[in-house]
Amino acid sequence: MAHGGHVFLKVPNYFQTCSICDRWIVLTNGVQCGWCGLACHTNCVPATTECTAKGKEERMAEVLLEKRLKRALCTVTGPVVDLSFEKIGDCGIGIICDKLSITTDISTLNLDGNRITDEGFSDIVKLLQVKNVSLLSVASNQLLAPSLSMLSALFAKTPSQITITHLNLSHNDFSNSDVAEFCRALSDPKQRSLTSLNMCFCGLSSESMLEILTTVGPKLNTLDLSGNVVTSGKGFLTELTAALSKSTKLVDFHLRGSTNGRIGDEGAVCFGQLLKKSQCRLTSLNISENGISDDGILALSQGLYLNSDLRTLDLSHNPFGDRVVGVLSQCIAHKNKLSTLDVSKVALSTDSISVLTNLQLTVRYDSGMEANQQNRIATSSDHNQRTTWYGWCSGCYQSEEHTVIKRKLIRSLFQCRGCGQISAKCSIQSCNSMANYHHTGANWFCAVHSQSWRLLLKRESDKTGEVVKWGKKPKPITRWCSWCLLLTLHQIRKMNVVNSSCYTCQSCSNFTFKCTVCHEGMARGNGETSCVRCAKHIQGWLTSTNDISKTLSQWNIKGRWCSWCVELSDHTLQYRGLFRNTYKCTYCKQRTTTCLRCDSGMSCGSLLCSQCGYVFAASFRQQWNLHSEGKHLVFSGESQRPLKDDLIRQSNHKTLAQQSGLIRPFLLLVAMGPSARVNAGLLLGVSLPKCACFGDSHSESWFIITKGMLPGCLTASEKLNVIMSQTIQWVAVLRRIADAYSPCLGDSITNSEDGEVLLLRIIAEIKLKSMSDDEINKFTELSESNDHHIEELRRRLSRVGIVDQKIVIFSLVCIFSLKSDVQANSSPVRSANTPNIGMLINDRICQQDGSSTSRSSFASPSNLASAAFFVATPLSVPFLAACWIKSSLTSSPLTLMSLVSALLTQRLLLAAEGINIKEFS
Repeated sequence: MAHGGHVFLKVPNYFQTCSICDRWIVLTNGVQCGWCGLACHTNCVPATTECTAKGKEERMAEVLLEKRLKRALCTVTGPVVDLSFEKIGDCGIGIICDKLSITTDISTLNLDGNRITDEGFSDIVKLLQVKNVSLLSVASNQLLAPSLSMLSALFAKTPSQITITHLNLSHNDFSNSDVAEFCRALSDPKQRSLTSLNMCFCGLSSESMLEILTTVGPKLNTLDLSGNVVTSGKGFLTELTAALSKSTKLVDFHLRGSTNGRIGDEGAVCFGQLLKKSQCRLTSLNISENGISDDGILALSQGLYLNSDLRTLDLSHNPFGDRVVGVLSQCIAHKNKLSTLDVSKVALSTDSISVLTNLQLTVRYDSGMEANQQNRIATSSDHNQRTTWYGWCSGCYQSEEHTVIKRKLIRSLFQCRGCGQISAKCSIQSCNSMANYHHTGANWFCAVHSQSWRLLLKRESDKTGEVVKWGKKPKPITRWCSWCLLLTLHQIRKMNVVNSSCYTCQSCSNFTFKCTVCHEGMARGNGETSCVRCAKHIQGWLTSTNDISKTLSQWNIKGRWCSWCVELSDHTLQYRGLFRNTYKCTYCKQRTTTCLRCDSGMSCGSLLCSQCGYVFAASFRQQWNLHSEGKHLVFSGESQRPLKDDLIRQSNHKTLAQQSGLIRPFLLLVAMGPSARVNAGLLLGVSLPKCACFGDSHSESWFIITKGMLPGCLTASEKLNVIMSQTIQWVAVLRRIADAYSPCLGDSITNSEDGEVLLLRIIAEIKLKSMSDDEINKFTELSESNDHHIEELRRRLSRVGIVDQKIVIFSLVCIFSLKSDVQANSSPVRSANTPNIGMLINDRICQQDGSSTSRSSFASPSNLASAAFFVATPLSVPFLAACWIKSSLTSSPLTLMSLVSALLTQRLLLAAEGINIKEFS
């Protein structure tokens, strides 16, 4: 029942009188307004006046604003305040500024997209008077001329006290503003802090743009005037480029076109003349969406031919074609200084794109046309023969090219060119985006469609933790971690539709899930749906470091024997199970569980440990200390055996390796020490101490090849074919790893030695990319020196076919990594910088006879393996993490990259010792 704006509901009311007739309301004869609370008889409703309460829309708006303010106030804690697109309005910005005024320090203030008008901007100006803010961004609001006047008055009143270095005023309407006054305030000699100004899409006239360039431009490093009113004609463009030539400090300039005006070919001619001048110091230029045709590109190319400072050029969304690509590429190649060229949304053929990509620069063309059009051009009509896919990546949230790494009947697996993550096509047919891939399989939907399904199923949606749109990464959430017991940030990793989404703790890097009980903690997952506080494992969240360490130590198990590595080690808790908890061995990093029979051992996933399960050899079945003594007895006994004797020794396993074409990896494994072979087996899930072959280097090496390496290289169909699984050779393994790393790369491998050198170069390039420029320069200097020790090293590497400079540098990195591992007090960089650098490798590399007779030399398996694993394994150096798939993906050859990198690194160190593995095959 509604009347006069009231919403009347029938309720039994015995203690109120009618507001119209003043008589008592009996039983259910009365009604009451749900908005203003007015109570009356049903018959008196027509006599009521208008409702004095606010309307439903206003009430809902107030409730929504209150929620937004509550969420925004929770994030205002540190020096970086990011409240972009919270829609808090003028009322909310006043409350925010009041709280910020009492905080200790503010360096960044981002208030983009908050519907702030001139009234709310006055509160921001008051805050700037008391706080030293270095970055201020108020883009995409409703600011007009009075806001610019207030900002001008602030800069003019206290120019030396304002510390703003980056100012973003874009996407506001300053068309009727006094820009001259604003420029005079910024050009004050006392005002020296401002270095970056963004006033794109502000409705500025051509005169205002020239005023900014003339007065403020000489003080700035970055200036963005895109999307403003551009007057056609050479007069304005000539004055614009003349002002740019006088701005010697300006290195980054943006003048993207819009419907307000474009510079066209005349502007391209003026910019080409500007680039010819020596006064031009621009390193980044953006003139996209300006209607530049072939004639304009030709004029611009003349300037690029003589310019040596420009590093980044954006020509996207311009209507030029293939006719000028040849001239453009020749002009760029002349100076060879340009590093990034953007030709997105330009109608260029694949041949023109290949011409540009052959230059030594980064060409952005993936977004050059619609994804459907790119996918039609880049691939054939057969979906199963597709080699590349263009679309948004759910890992890095960027539009990138995805290369196929494994073909499947329904959904093939791809690898993102930008972030290197494995992905699969989104199940929505009209969507060209990619879904994430994990060890449990690929997600059905991409990040955006996963969020849409969550909203449809009325799942919990947290805007601070999930992606809103492509091109913008989701913000992490702040919650307590059940792994490290700290209040940390959690970045979303996998967005599930029905179940809880998976996050990654930025402190301990473990997977976490939102607690289903509270909104403060994150659960561990794997059956645990609540955090440790809600599960009553702790009384409350701990703040003391000592209390946290004490609690974590109580959850772990100390001093138990591991069935994987046969070591007396500690085991850290991973997750709690219904019957038994799962732990991780601190020595070998393998998953373990408690033994159901004894209290001294940990099983490797089974019910009993290795001792209780009687899986050891007969001489090792008595007790755990005998297992350990036998293990160390094997280690010490083999370390005293001469290396060459072990390589020359004949056995049935060596004969099988020769017949199968796997003699090279077999000998490299034999050359390893026992501990290194155990680690190599653990990389592929093979535990040597549990096997009857433990103790013999030949038996162990063949066991690793047959049980670990070959099954990881074969596909599912090849595993079912017994003949195919027995005919795989070492060169085929290298080809498959090379093809998995980069398509068609394995076609260039003709023999095993070429394949090893090719993969060694890839490993060396990845390792050098992970090093600093200072370290690379020092090792490059060392490799090119005329020291007789280095010359001897180069000669020994050339004997085995290694002449590549990067591999030589990588060998020096391995040698000094070994030296720093043996002598912890010597750093590779400091050693490479000492004058007597040859003494560090003397008696190790440069022996007179060029041979090794004892395993105690530099090429001893233990030392070699420690160097190889120090440089090449994922436990020590993370540079191969981008190109590895976890060992659970046993059908992909990339799972062998960790083992193969260790084998090839050892082959490199053996060559440095003067030992050619080919002589023993």
